[in-house]
Amino acid sequence: MRNFFSSEPPPLDRVILKSIRKLKIQHSKLEQARLRLQERDRTLFGACTFALQNKNKARATMCANELAEVRKLVITLSQIQIAIERIILRLETVKELSTIMIDLKPALSTLKKITTNIVNVMPDIASELDNVNNSIQETLNVTKLSSEPPTILTNPKTPEGQEILKEVNTYLEQKVNEQLPEPPMPETPQQTAQPEEKLREMVALVVGGPESQESNLDETSESIRAAKDFKVQSVPFEETDSKHFEDKVFEYIKERKGLIHVTDCALKLKIPPKQVEKILEELYVKGRIVPGT
Repeated sequence: MRNFFSSEPPPLDRVILKSIRKLKIQHSKLEQARLRLQERDRTLFGACTFALQNKNKARATMCANELAEVRKLVITLSQIQIAIERIILRLETVKELSTIMIDLKPALSTLKKITTNIVNVMPDIASELDNVNNSIQETLNVTKLSSEPPTILTNPKTPEGQEILKEVNTYLEQKVNEQLPEPPMPETPQQTAQPEEKLREMVALVVGGPESQESNLDETSESIRAAKDFKVQSVPFEETDSKHFEDKVFEYIKERKGLIHVTDCALKLKIPPKQVEKILEELYVKGRIVPGT
């Protein structure tokens, strides 16, 4: 006759194998849910891009906000998956070393924490995880693997559990950032800073112009001064043969096909920019250069 009052617990190996099997099933369900969310992520990303292209900033913002929430769920599910994998590995280790009394309470605390975190997202999986946790806890209490009192399931923070969560967070932040592009956000108009002084870098000149000196010298001087309309570091200047620097400035203009950057020329020749302007005026008076059209 069968004894209905017998409460002998099943062997630890059998409980561990059953728990591993259930955890793997739940891990597979989480993977399917995560893949669906990633597909949802791509759909929302495309909708956000399309809305921005059509200047619909309100819809683009709405899609971007929803996309951010979807990515939070993806990270949460991935964290739970990795934590379950860690627990499966721990259970497999215990199974291989079942003759040694190994304390599984840190793993149970982590499993209970996972169950609490997922209960609002996927209640059916949370229920299965809670059953696995209860089965292991009951077996451990009967077989007395540890002399410590039973774990109070109130989301305790254990070093082992915190280590798992820390590794999960670090890994997932990198993985999600690599797999998922950033959602496009509506462009905000940026005010372009107006420079304190307008700069004309180049002055167009014609080398070897006509010899006529009847052109308006004031127009040439104004063009030359426009090229030196910003502050530069003063360079010491030694009074030397002006003909030497006229030739240098003239060669500088020829090398650049009629264009001159006053400051750059002054730095190359190691003379003040005002001296370059003076040399340009002298070259103009001598008919060697004329303003370009």
